[in-house]
Amino acid sequence: MSPGTTAEPPPIAMLLPLLQSVLAGLTLLFGLGVRLLFAMVYPLRIIWYILYVLLSPLTVVIKISLDLVLFTPFSIIHKLAVAFYPVYVFCAAACIFGATVGLFGNYVSTTILNSISRTKYFTQPPSPPPQLAPQVALRKRKRKSSTITVEDLVYARKWRDELFS
Repeated sequence: MSPGTTAEPPPIAMLLPLLQSVLAGLTLLFGLGVRLLFAMVYPLRIIWYILYVLLSPLTVVIKISLDLVLFTPFSIIHKLAVAFYPVYVFCAAACIFGATVGLFGNYVSTTILNSISRTKYFTQPPSPPPQLAPQVALRKRKRKSSTITVEDLVYARKWRDELFS
């Protein structure tokens, strides 16, 4: 620094008093707003007591309904969940253990089969399939036409009469 120049404070130091006064003003305004709000709401306390007395039957009905519909079933479900928790843990442990044994068994059987398949018997190429004779399409058989004659009807009637008489 040269002897003729004076050291100016940094800009943040000049900003700090301004920031303090702005925050003090905002705090004062907020407190004033809260007081005004309480002053406006205070007369409503009288009306609140009247509403409380008038709506008390409705609040009792709502409380009983919530107890019956929501809180009681929830407490029953909670107690059942607590009661069946050991069964749940046992079944989950059994499933996890079964899956582990199954995966280990699959690994062991695959390893054994892979070691067997490396032998000479399994590495030979498969024999070609036998050649089958070509399929010949068969032609459809024609249906025999059947016509009933008068003589057939007379014979059938005589046979029926003899049978049932």
